[in-house]
Amino acid sequence: MSLKGRKFSEEHKQKISQANKGRKLSAETKLKISLAQKGKKYSDEYKLNMSRVMKGRKFTDEWKRKISEAHKGIGKGRICSLETRQKMSKTRKERFAKMSIKEKKEYGLACSKGMKKVWSLMSKEEKARRMSFPTQAALLTQVSKIEKKVCKVLNKYKIKYKIQVPFCYGKFIVDIFIPSKKIVIECNGDYWHDYKKFPERKIRDNKLKKYLNKWGYKIIWLWEAEINKSPELAVKMGFGDTLSAFII
Repeated sequence: MSLKGRKFSEEHKQKISQANKGRKLSAETKLKISLAQKGKKYSDEYKLNMSRVMKGRKFTDEWKRKISEAHKGIGKGRICSLETRQKMSKTRKERFAKMSIKEKKEYGLACSKGMKKVWSLMSKEEKARRMSFPTQAALLTQVSKIEKKVCKVLNKYKIKYKIQVPFCYGKFIVDIFIPSKKIVIECNGDYWHDYKKFPERKIRDNKLKKYLNKWGYKIIWLWEAEINKSPELAVKMGFGDTLSAFII
């Protein structure tokens, strides 16, 4: 007999709940349930009803622990296939595209507030661990050839700098940073920063520029072809009149 559309009394629901409490399912049964649910689509009405049921519901510590155990490894450190990543990306883009301008702003503010709240709740040790970075000497062995050429020019003019510096809680890692003048230098490879081949790189660069401008940092873009032709000339062209402030 089909149970679709059938309504149960609260007493009946409680009896079913009690009967299933502590019940362990075999691997075969779990597989059958998983296959039955795969690809299943729920109506908006069903989703709304489920949302109302779960809203304000309080879980016991034991139940929270079980949920935590069940979700362990999901998301964090999980290796997804290319197809899965593409589906997730598409879903997020579609959801974001449907938002109004006001909703997009609220979403951005919520993410920012959430990040700041998480950061504020961290201990000093945890913050230090997350922000810990290899020494500049160790990093110098990992930087690209064009970055090394630019560093040599900066050393010549005795300009103090740092390499591979995280900004915006590690969202951006810039190639070279000069703290005394709040200057960021990005050494762009001609291939990997070809915006026609990799449009996502342009999106990232635009976001970085917007972020740095907001907080009063100057960003200098140096390109591989210019650096290889003459590193010193490329740096001078990039710095412009700013370079004289270091030399004097």
